[in-house]
Amino acid sequence: VFSLGTAETQQQVKNVKTRKTSMGGWSQARYQRHIDNYHSQHMKEVVDILDRVMREESINHLVISCDETAKPLLMNELPQHLTEKIVDVVRMDINAPEHEVLSSTLEALRAKDARTDQEQVEAMLGACRGGGLAVVGPEDTLEALQMGQVEELIIAARPTAVRRADSVPPGRTAGPLDL
Repeated sequence: VFSLGTAETQQQVKNVKTRKTSMGGWSQARYQRHIDNYHSQHMKEVVDILDRVMREESINHLVISCDETAKPLLMNELPQHLTEKIVDVVRMDINAPEHEVLSSTLEALRAKDARTDQEQVEAMLGACRGGGLAVVGPEDTLEALQMGQVEELIIAARPTAVRRADSVPPGRTAGPLDL
């Protein structure tokens, strides 16, 4: 669990290590079911701990890293409420240092934020074009704010660049970002 750029908690799940062997015959199938059972039980323990930690720590975003053989087992065990919180599945070495884990996690979160920001802006522009359910521009936005009609506000400028038109310094004309 990372918080404010540092690792807060860390937990490991250790179980019986299994090896792949080939015996042949009926015992091979029984042995393979036995190994598959170990793997399934391990994933259930991982998911139980993950679920508990995410609930106790009130975590809303999950970045997963696992090898390609474990990924389907993990995804099959994840309940829907955890699957909805997955931001990305990244490739990372199991012995990766903490700073690499943090940087990969932050990179995945930034990419997710950029995608959701773009989706929100596109939805707002679509609402504006498709029936006047949104407004664009400082004057229309100010009017909607004064009338109490704003449910969501997206500002695509630095806060210092947005100011009322009547507060523009003398000798300067109001620009497109001035309210």
